[in-house]
Amino acid sequence: MKHLLLSLLCFLLFFCAKQQVNLEPQADLKSSIPSSNSEQRSLVFWDGESEMLRGVAIGNSVWSLQEYANLALNDSADYARLSADGFNVARFYLSYKFFESDAEPYSYKQNGWDFLNKNLQWAGENGIKFILNMHVPQGGFQSNAEGGALWDVEENQKRLIALWREIAKRYANETAIAAYDILNEPIVSKGKYQWQKLAQEIVNAIREADNNHLIFVERMNAIIPNDYSNDSVMNFVFVEDPANKWGLTFHFYSPIEYTHQYASWADFFRNTDGGRYPDESILQFSGERWVGTTHNNPKAPVGNSNWNFYEGEWKTITDTSIANIGRPTLQCQEAGNGIVWFDSLVFEKKSPEGIVETIGKYKLPAGKEGWYFWMEKNGGDVIVKENAIGITKTVSDANYASSRMFVALEQGYSYRASGKMKGENVPQKAVCRIRFDWNYAKNLSRRNKAFLENEVDSYLRIARERNLPIYLGEFGVIEATLNREKGGFVWVSDMLDILKVRNLPFTYHAWIDGSFGIKDRPELESLFRNKFFGRR
Repeated sequence: MKHLLLSLLCFLLFFCAKQQVNLEPQADLKSSIPSSNSEQRSLVFWDGESEMLRGVAIGNSVWSLQEYANLALNDSADYARLSADGFNVARFYLSYKFFESDAEPYSYKQNGWDFLNKNLQWAGENGIKFILNMHVPQGGFQSNAEGGALWDVEENQKRLIALWREIAKRYANETAIAAYDILNEPIVSKGKYQWQKLAQEIVNAIREADNNHLIFVERMNAIIPNDYSNDSVMNFVFVEDPANKWGLTFHFYSPIEYTHQYASWADFFRNTDGGRYPDESILQFSGERWVGTTHNNPKAPVGNSNWNFYEGEWKTITDTSIANIGRPTLQCQEAGNGIVWFDSLVFEKKSPEGIVETIGKYKLPAGKEGWYFWMEKNGGDVIVKENAIGITKTVSDANYASSRMFVALEQGYSYRASGKMKGENVPQKAVCRIRFDWNYAKNLSRRNKAFLENEVDSYLRIARERNLPIYLGEFGVIEATLNREKGGFVWVSDMLDILKVRNLPFTYHAWIDGSFGIKDRPELESLFRNKFFGRR
């Protein structure tokens, strides 16, 4: 999870078309979700047991580890403490490098198995089951969108399939393992079909040796380089399992700009204040689609020009079921070697009676946090200088906009975006201006518990429709939120309420982690002990 950079960035910018649902909480479900005919699928372990999984992630430094090197991050005391807290499962992160090197593929290293076996022993002695998660596969860590070699080099897929076959062979009868989570946050290079195919092949390989354990298949996160949209089934893939012991899993860090604010490893979040939780003043949604824009707003003049204020045209919203959010947008199409500078945006609305109100006044930022650069074709650059934003080198349509400038639109009201522009060597064919864009967002809400509930339920709906078990593999908040002003404990507390009512199995990220860990944050550990498990 720790380096989710690109997938988190685009999730933040709300380019995920989730569906709004309102499921009534179900009372007595191990699997979380009932089917339409009131049957239920339980998380049944290989030995016939059924239990509500509730736990944490054991990260094992997979993000930085080049190969197995006598890890000593956890010991038996950690598992005893987890058990005392009330946890009964750990999502145990694996890197393929624990078991094989790129120089000697298919030749498995005994010290990797020894490391896993020792942890399994400690966990089993304390009543903790493992969900083995392949966090770093051959071909590269997926979450930062740099693992395309898994999808483009067939040999990497063969090695991953073979490694899972070997794991299944070795641990088919291991009672300390609850399930296999076969790949963390897949980001494919061409299309969802790549993950569908590989997931099925991994399931087939596991079932050659092991018909006992559950298998969890994660949803596709994205398509490289920047397609983070969701399809009608939330990017889940569905496999054929001869043992009929598989289910879905997803991760939850919404709203991402809140849960990852000031994340030191991510350029996008490093200097970004993501606000507090809850905050009714913040408009929140999980997915949106562009509907239209003001095409007749004034353009920056050709050639060189000084700063001038350009007033936009009014657009009246006649149907909020088609367009319910809007924002100012900086367009700069085919700027070539010219530069158009933007500053001092003003967003206004006008009532049906003609009363004009300023709803946003933006002195443009000294950084790029919260902004997104869209290009029809590759090419283009954004320059931030002296609180102005310059766009240059675009070879097609391009625009720059901030996720923080969205406002909820009202039926019958008119809106316009205006502001300052100046140009340097602007070519004749350039179309550079300040626009008002209107979009439609699903699950439109405020930053509160109801928003979290609807977000979680959008995933659960798919499991309900397919009569499949579902499990929340990761959720959490960064350390920067864990103070009275930011409300991180309230976010976690609300999430625990949501999970408890829905009987949704979960693993929190993580036990040991500099930014998200529970172990070194006693108040967070106590929140789980007291609120969820009723322990002191």
